[in-house]
Amino acid sequence: MSLVQNIYSAFFRLNNNAFTFLSGIFISTAVNFYTTVSFSKEIMLNFTLSLAILFMFISSLLWLILAITLQPFQDTFKKTHNNLLNVQDLWLELINKKIGNLIFITNTAIALSIMSFILIRI
Repeated sequence: MSLVQNIYSAFFRLNNNAFTFLSGIFISTAVNFYTTVSFSKEIMLNFTLSLAILFMFISSLLWLILAITLQPFQDTFKKTHNNLLNVQDLWLELINKKIGNLIFITNTAIALSIMSFILIRI
């Protein structure tokens, strides 16, 4: 396996509740900013915050999709890894077919999360 896949496979072994927590942070922040934008009169502030809200909403959905997608893999991994010595190979075998999609979702969620915070700072 490549170094990138090894790094992401370790990242995907985090408890899926961490990804759900990130999703909750972004959706609650998006709702908070939405209420701010809806009562604002400045057009530029309105536009940049609206774009940041959209990015936060999409990243929240992506974090949630990642958590839901990883749940069955993590459940299977927890049941079978106790009696095996090479835990990394088992995990990579479980997620091998979906690792490309999972990496794409993760990279998109991270990028949108960062872009939304940059837009808020502008």
